[in-house]
Amino acid sequence: MLSTVLLIPYSLLLMAFPASAVENPATTAPYISENTAFATSLHSKLAANSKGNIVSSPLGVHTILLTALQGADGSTATALRKVVGNASASNPQAALEATDQLLRPARRVFQSTSAVWLDNSPPSIPWNRGLLSTLSSSGFDILEFPMAQNPGKAASKINSFFQKHTRNAIKEIVTSSDISSDSTLLLGSAAHFEGNWANAFKKSETRDEIFHLEPAGTVEVPMMRVEDATFRTMETEAFAAFELPYKACGLSMLVILPKSGDLSAMESRFTATELARLRANPVEQKFSLFALPRFEFDSQLDLEKPLASLGLAKIFSEAADFQKFLDPEARSPLNRAKVGKFLQNAMVRVNEKGTKAASATVATTIIKMASVNIGDTFMVDRPFLFVIQDTNTGLILFIGRVKNPLEKTTS
Repeated sequence: MLSTVLLIPYSLLLMAFPASAVENPATTAPYISENTAFATSLHSKLAANSKGNIVSSPLGVHTILLTALQGADGSTATALRKVVGNASASNPQAALEATDQLLRPARRVFQSTSAVWLDNSPPSIPWNRGLLSTLSSSGFDILEFPMAQNPGKAASKINSFFQKHTRNAIKEIVTSSDISSDSTLLLGSAAHFEGNWANAFKKSETRDEIFHLEPAGTVEVPMMRVEDATFRTMETEAFAAFELPYKACGLSMLVILPKSGDLSAMESRFTATELARLRANPVEQKFSLFALPRFEFDSQLDLEKPLASLGLAKIFSEAADFQKFLDPEARSPLNRAKVGKFLQNAMVRVNEKGTKAASATVATTIIKMASVNIGDTFMVDRPFLFVIQDTNTGLILFIGRVKNPLEKTTS
């Protein structure tokens, strides 16, 4: 029997806040490094296949891949290990628990949960209760209902889970058509985060300003302004970045611009190594005026092709092997499973108060821009990247690109 696994990582960020005090940085550093490498690699694949704005939650996707790895075997497991990273792959549960520990000090403003949905339609499937018990002890909800018998009801239950854990930010992530008779296992994670800027933008100061598009053209956008604010700035030969902290937490947004040329030409150079170089030498700088466009958009992402191009084509193929989700006595070449869908819906809203973002992932004539020079005043008036991160450790929660602040939806 070939069954289908639906993977649904979901993360939501609402007006950003968290803080992290890491008890053992040496232990968690490899996981953070692998999270950064995965985040930038996934963004690169998404950016190469999209012309507009993008936002994604690589942390949610990485979490689900680590969970899937625990049920994978053979060459399927090998492919997953290469993508999630050696340290994370050697002990997926430890990697998941380390991430949870990093974010624990922020539980006041950041909540996350994960779930495993199992089909219990007759004939019953002999699940690996030992693995499920391990997942349960690490905070996963284990939920069983007849998905194959009633896909509509199953979709409703799954969507209710995401509505609850994202405070209705994303109301639907799956439909009955996403759940087939072969859909026996679904993995999902949800997170919610809300916070305000440490240096608030005054709404009364927001005014329309010119924003330069790529490859040509301009639009007028609401440009938020803050005066006499101090931010950390960072530079490499290729990029300039500004770190905008959130209030009373340890999270921040990095706003990253290419120093010359347009973003489309430079985006492929934005790697984990380049991000590390940016973060290496921050400088405190006071701005008499700093301006950032107000923006809000959502992305509906099909992650199959991006993940396949990262090396995970196997998990979507008939040769996929997730037999470890089954009881050892039930494992056979006939009892296999593949990932049927791997989708993510994500949204982000940046306004004068703070940042609101959400993501839900389901696994079932060219104008040359002037050079960027950081001075006493700075206006972000051209396409840019953003990273929402834990400031102390660099753990990436969200990563995205703004090419047009007026664009509302991308897919």
